[in-house]
Amino acid sequence: MRTKINRLDQVTIEKVKQYDTTLLADGAGSRIALSSDIKPVIQEKSIVGPAITLKLTLGDSLLVSKAIDIAQAGDIIVIDAFGTDMNAVWGDLKSLMAKQKNIAGVIIDGSIRDVSACREIGVQIYCKNIVCSSSTKNSPGEINVPIVCGGMNVNPGDIVVGDENGVVILPADKVDEILENAKKKQEMVEKVRQEIIEGKYISDNISEKMKQLGYEEESG
Repeated sequence: MRTKINRLDQVTIEKVKQYDTTLLADGAGSRIALSSDIKPVIQEKSIVGPAITLKLTLGDSLLVSKAIDIAQAGDIIVIDAFGTDMNAVWGDLKSLMAKQKNIAGVIIDGSIRDVSACREIGVQIYCKNIVCSSSTKNSPGEINVPIVCGGMNVNPGDIVVGDENGVVILPADKVDEILENAKKKQEMVEKVRQEIIEGKYISDNISEKMKQLGYEEESG
């Protein structure tokens, strides 16, 4: 069990916070977004932080409390619960623990319960399902190992970003490249937005692509 992870510096974290998940996803050049199955269930603000990863045994949540104990303020716990819709691996008591430690949020490929109480506590939660049944607490798991969540590989220390559009995972060694591309994308979006305001509804790159496909503009 790894109790420590490599965390990117806070300056880099603050740079990531300048972009939403859509710009980061576009700037990645490859898929970094979790499946749409992982939805924002309790989402009052965006979250950005390093991943504490947890791989559970199907139907069991023994090590969730330990993952919370290991996590530091600002971390995001990412749980591979095998997408189960039969047993909740997170509830109000886990949210209370996370709140006490100032953990930024939790991403679960699986289920939660106690939604109203969790919402009152306020820890941001993204998950696949909501179910009233609890899980057992008897079986082993692994903390801070490579996992799969929402169809994406997640390594401890990767940067997790979640907002109302979903969740993206930024591999720690790709963050600078993704940020550079996200900035370019943002500049392009602002340019197109201004063109729309001025009455230009087809941008130059779209127009050029249409011409390549044989859609010539009508004259007159």
